[in-house]
Amino acid sequence: MIIPTRMTQRRNNCILAFAFLGGPCLFALNLWALHLHANFFSDVFYNVFAACGIALSLSWFASAYICSLRKRLWLARLLLAMGSVGLSLCIGDLIITNIAFAPEQDTCLSRNIWMEKIPHWNSDGFWERDLEPFKDKASREQFVVAVVGDSFTVGQGLLNAKSRFTNQLEKLLRERENLPVAVLNFGIVGFGTHEQISMTLPIVAKVQPNMIVIAYLSNDITTTGPLPATHMISEIYPHTPSILRISPTANYFISRTIPVLSTLWDKGTWDSRLCRAYQNNIAFAAHKSEIETLIRQSKAIAEEVVFVILPFSSMWENDKALRDSVYLRIIDTAAQQGVTSLSLAHIEDEHPLDWFYICRSDPHPSKLAHLAIAESLLPTLAEMIRERHHSR
Repeated sequence: MIIPTRMTQRRNNCILAFAFLGGPCLFALNLWALHLHANFFSDVFYNVFAACGIALSLSWFASAYICSLRKRLWLARLLLAMGSVGLSLCIGDLIITNIAFAPEQDTCLSRNIWMEKIPHWNSDGFWERDLEPFKDKASREQFVVAVVGDSFTVGQGLLNAKSRFTNQLEKLLRERENLPVAVLNFGIVGFGTHEQISMTLPIVAKVQPNMIVIAYLSNDITTTGPLPATHMISEIYPHTPSILRISPTANYFISRTIPVLSTLWDKGTWDSRLCRAYQNNIAFAAHKSEIETLIRQSKAIAEEVVFVILPFSSMWENDKALRDSVYLRIIDTAAQQGVTSLSLAHIEDEHPLDWFYICRSDPHPSKLAHLAIAESLLPTLAEMIRERHHSR
């Protein structure tokens, strides 16, 4: 029998102390972080947490070995199981946050990688061609359509701009309708109605488009609590149980494999808070005023304005009746401003969730969904553009 030296015993005791105290300390720090950040964190946070989790998991493995030497086999097995689960979760988080590509699906799972490597931002901050050639309205021959929206409009998750509904719409208008049209994408990730009024429209005005399409998504209303600008990162960045926000992998597992638990926590989720906000007359009245301002300012810039509600399957999958009621109120608000108003809810009704999602971990539209949006907009826009273009 090998008798451990005093130095070895001291080292083993330090490992055991770290293993048993590190978990509660890490848990307490994350509770504090959750208190400071209502919904989501940066990729740096997830990377730091995953690195700490890996260190803690390795200490559990070491502690399991020490406990086995001390003949505490039940505790050794428990620590071994904890270390295995913890290490798997942390490695999964690192993969999701940093290197999770799925090019065969024409998508990128990591928002961080997508933002940094996929879009080619122009000088005005949009994933679009250079806007300078379009700013001289008198000399251009093309009919310019500016599409204002958020991450759904930008095409978040797609690996190329050609797959977006704006690019596909331009192609359909040119090739199928034989119209000299340029469709410009003015989508910004995380922008809602308020930011579109104050930040997007001033840049759109420089282009002097012939038509503005407001691509509205039903996540713009202000909820009872503040939402960060990146609140639509993706489903893999959690909005289910609050504790699970610290681990994208754990959240994905819970939301996809144990839907009953997601339902139990539904009262606190981001989606449910938005649904309640749309049902709140005071909140909706304030939002209605923003929509009216957005439309009025758009009408002051362009000859034609079209208001479109984009499909949002993940938001309304459990309550289509409420969705129809909310969409009707929004469409009525837009129509009262004298603009053409469309709802694309039929795309949600005609296809399952997996078809709409860019992938199972991201509720942004797939390239098939983008094509369906373009096809749905084509008849109305083609007729309006043809009438306006021929009258010039």
